[in-house]
Amino acid sequence: MKKILIFLLLLNIAHAAKYQFFLGLGASMNEGKLSTTTSNQYTRNTSTVNETGNLFYTNTQHGSYENGNVKDITSGYAGLEVTIDKAGIFTVRGYVSASFSNSVDFGTLDKNSLHDGSMRKCNAGEMPNLNVQCWRDEFYNSNANGATTPVKFNANPGFSDTISNNAFMLTYGVGVDVGVNLPISFVWKKLTKYKMVGFRVGVYGGVGYEFTTYSLGKFDNRTYNNTTSGGVTWRPDPGVTAYTPGTTLNTQDSLYISGAGMYGRAGLSLYFTDNLRLDFGLKIPITFAGVPNARSQKWYLKEHYSLPAGQSDPFTQQLLIQNYNVQIGIQWHFSANVLF
Repeated sequence: MKKILIFLLLLNIAHAAKYQFFLGLGASMNEGKLSTTTSNQYTRNTSTVNETGNLFYTNTQHGSYENGNVKDITSGYAGLEVTIDKAGIFTVRGYVSASFSNSVDFGTLDKNSLHDGSMRKCNAGEMPNLNVQCWRDEFYNSNANGATTPVKFNANPGFSDTISNNAFMLTYGVGVDVGVNLPISFVWKKLTKYKMVGFRVGVYGGVGYEFTTYSLGKFDNRTYNNTTSGGVTWRPDPGVTAYTPGTTLNTQDSLYISGAGMYGRAGLSLYFTDNLRLDFGLKIPITFAGVPNARSQKWYLKEHYSLPAGQSDPFTQQLLIQNYNVQIGIQWHFSANVLF
């Protein structure tokens, strides 16, 4: 009997519910804060790698960029809204969205953020071996007679003062919102017997999941073309606290940072008639354990600056691994939606 009553209740709700497709267009109302961290590290995978898969690597250098922002975000929405009751008090809507911005500024390098990784440097007895967790400033190649020759790692190129101030952001998302509304026109009609243009004021909240990319130029993940002469930045060499001149990022360099993550939404809705809804609200990124919502890793294969005697190019190649982690902050949004 209980199951029958529940079924009849749900059937009654479904019969009373109103289903409307909607299309919307929105824009950001503030500059979304952009936080970027970065790291550089040289590695070398040689024939002496042991069974645990370890390899030679330098100390990791870390830095971050400050005052980054995303401006002028334009968004489009398409979805289905269900009004559960005849008065229009409760609504549920599901949607897909797409957003873009041509004004992504990653900010400037925070000189105070530059630091080496926390891993210790190998001592002399550990240098040729790969069974300990420590960093090295040189790696070893085998000669024809079986002896090993030390080869110095290249100096870390450091970080550019800026990454980009005109990158392109693109997001695709899907989400669901639940709304509670005050049906002013419905109440007015019940109290006065006079009709008025349909008007409701409400609040909404929900969650979603989206995929985000930040890009610049033609994507190329294998070419070291991100530096140009004449620029100056600052970097701490491994084990050295003094800063030395470095390089700057070429403004024509390729850049591609991507990732996905959850977000929350909350705000105010205004309904005019049954066919127009205006939303004012904020979008809050949801991260777990500090995981950023976009990241990239670029690998640059580089030759040693000066070849040791008897060494050929293939045996002095080193891999520079460069990481970017990007997190966008809270954004205020406005959107106008037409319901059919």
